[in-house]
Amino acid sequence: MGLINFIKRFFQTPQDSNLISIYLRDKKCNEKIKVLVRKSYDIQPLYEEEEEAAYRLSKVVICNKCYNKIYLTMDFDRNFNLIKEEARGGEFITEEEYNNEKTGSDL
Repeated sequence: MGLINFIKRFFQTPQDSNLISIYLRDKKCNEKIKVLVRKSYDIQPLYEEEEEAAYRLSKVVICNKCYNKIYLTMDFDRNFNLIKEEARGGEFITEEEYNNEKTGSDL
């Protein structure tokens, strides 16, 4: 049984607390996109004291289907709770919307 459990764990996707999943829909072609963001690399700390946010994500996502650019800006507090989000060229959708409709693309 030890070998079988090892093999199961080897092929399971890790639940990494360093990752944030973002689900988008492209406004041009309606393609659904899942973006995985690393807290330690993609999200940058803000050092301005007048800002309420402690971290910011600024990212450009390219749609695999129509090559439209989606400009993401997301602000987080010190505990990585979302404060503000903006997606120009696309819109945010829930994980359920992403999974319930036709399969989208993963980035």
